[in-house]
Amino acid sequence: MNALPGVYHAEGQRIVPAELRNGHRVYRGALQGRPQAGQLNQVLDKQLHPIRLPEQGVLLTDHLATLLQVRPGDSLQIHLLEGRRQQLTLPVVGLVTEFVGVGVYLDLDYLARQLQENPLINVALLAVEREVDTDLYERLERMPGVLGVTLRSRSISAFNDLMDESILVFTLFSMLLAGLIAFAVAYNNARVAFAERGRELASLRVLGYTRLETAYLLLGELFLLTLLALLPGFALGALLSWLLTLGMQTDIYRVPLILTPSTFATAAVVVVLATVLSALVIWGKLMRLDMVSALKAAE
Repeated sequence: MNALPGVYHAEGQRIVPAELRNGHRVYRGALQGRPQAGQLNQVLDKQLHPIRLPEQGVLLTDHLATLLQVRPGDSLQIHLLEGRRQQLTLPVVGLVTEFVGVGVYLDLDYLARQLQENPLINVALLAVEREVDTDLYERLERMPGVLGVTLRSRSISAFNDLMDESILVFTLFSMLLAGLIAFAVAYNNARVAFAERGRELASLRVLGYTRLETAYLLLGELFLLTLLALLPGFALGALLSWLLTLGMQTDIYRVPLILTPSTFATAAVVVVLATVLSALVIWGKLMRLDMVSALKAAE
């Protein structure tokens, strides 16, 4: 592969389809044998540092370990689905966190020893010059021994399109609905308070209170309740977000829960703006308050 024009680095991998078992739990996936010194497709930890593959045993993505209910130190029964279809029992050495797909990673030479064969590869990773990647793609497509070719740039573009069509659209509608609900709740509280205190507000106006002073009493209570509700709202929102991320975990991708100060600040701004809009609507009602009708209203 290094002899191809534009290729300046190449690595080989071995992917073997297999059925993974732990007791009655079964998952059909693949073993991914990778070279120890691989650079083009590495297993990374949470800090994005490369993880050295164990000389013996396998690494599992944490989502797959959860599905199979295994942890480091356990043994994993593996039924290979190609070749001689051997039955293997390999130790689980560690877990890795990944948010796209699931995998079982092991050293390429260790995989060959378990299969009792010489090291073989069925996947080639190529680092190529950007200006020749399209021409090389077409050349590889015409080779009879090549089953398929994937460009990294196209894979990234397809993933971004998937996120735009699903996660980002879902997030946009969620924010709009959240804003509408916040306004509805704030306005409902203000409207109920205004309806319950209409007689008292009219009495205060008759006693000489100005519109601004009566509005301060009613709307001040609204803003005070809003501020007191922010902290419990933050806690409840964090809990609901955590439950939502749990429900969105699939074999294809997982969405991590990341809460930053800006997240809570945005939520607080949305709630305060909804309260301000509600207060403006109630302010208009206060300006049009009919004192005589309010005082004649039955308790």
